[in-house]
Amino acid sequence: MKKILLLCLLAIVAAACGNGAQTPVQEASKEIYEVRLYTIESAEKAASFDAFAQSQLVPAYSRMGIKTGAWREYEKDSVYTRYLVLIYNNIDQFQQSKTDLWADSVFVQESAAWFKKNLDDPAYKRCETYLCEAFDGQPFAATPESPRGFYEMRIYNSPDEEALERKVRMFNSGEMDIFAAAGVNCLFFGQAMAGPETPVLIYMTWYNNIDEREVNWEKFRTSDAWTQMKADPQYDRATSTTRNVYLSPLPYSQF
Repeated sequence: MKKILLLCLLAIVAAACGNGAQTPVQEASKEIYEVRLYTIESAEKAASFDAFAQSQLVPAYSRMGIKTGAWREYEKDSVYTRYLVLIYNNIDQFQQSKTDLWADSVFVQESAAWFKKNLDDPAYKRCETYLCEAFDGQPFAATPESPRGFYEMRIYNSPDEEALERKVRMFNSGEMDIFAAAGVNCLFFGQAMAGPETPVLIYMTWYNNIDEREVNWEKFRTSDAWTQMKADPQYDRATSTTRNVYLSPLPYSQF
């Protein structure tokens, strides 16, 4: 009797395992963006960081199937901050990349000398990181078909989480469409899940040059659709502060 019960139990366990193995893995419906701001204090250290990023860091992420955009501030030769955006298929890929990077023997070997030098003379003072989830209205990055010369990063803070939700809803409910009609090309929209200044959202736009940006942004700002939308009381005080940074792509940027 005990033998029969044992065989029945094993059969039940095997069936359960078999059913579990057949459960399909759900693909993520929205991308994850890691936005990094590296504070660098000299041209020499910026050159060191750029060499490392171009030769070791970006190729390592490429081997994982992760695209990286890289920029510096537009026409500000005395500002050395580097802006990197890494695009992940989902949060699992973001988490796995932290292990895979240091399991990459090519990266570990080729970057060893740079990290050793960095201990005595750090290339950057700090790195601020925002981990963002794509908006429903644009769940995947819309990268330009060919390189563009001018980008803009825009960062919107909200007074609290409820206000941020309203601002995200504003984008999803029509503001993105108004952008498109005005020729404001959007690389990505991200709502920060974690970062140094939450609640916050970040998005990026691209243009051929700054003149195109000024013309198209003015079209957006003065459009009837935008004038009507921003007057809607449901979006009142959805943001507390906004700031923008004009950017130029670095040679190793994949956007």
